[in-house]
Amino acid sequence: MALLESNAAPLDNVTHISEARRSKDANSSPAGDAVKKKSKTPNRKIDYEKVAKLKAEIEAGSYKIDAARIADKFIEREGR
Repeated sequence: MALLESNAAPLDNVTHISEARRSKDANSSPAGDAVKKKSKTPNRKIDYEKVAKLKAEIEAGSYKIDAARIADKFIEREGR
């Protein structure tokens, strides 16, 4: 079906998706490297000390990924 010119939106008001994401992230992210205290999943308990420890290990390059454990978790969740 052909679009009529009168119904076509002008292209100057189209926002690139990456700009929209940056804008959303800038508006919703906390200042600095602080960990958010508010969770989108309020029924989960977050261990902020563990999160900080993991972030430090990742930044230092000492965090080791256990691929077998990750694969096991994927398989476990697939059965749900």
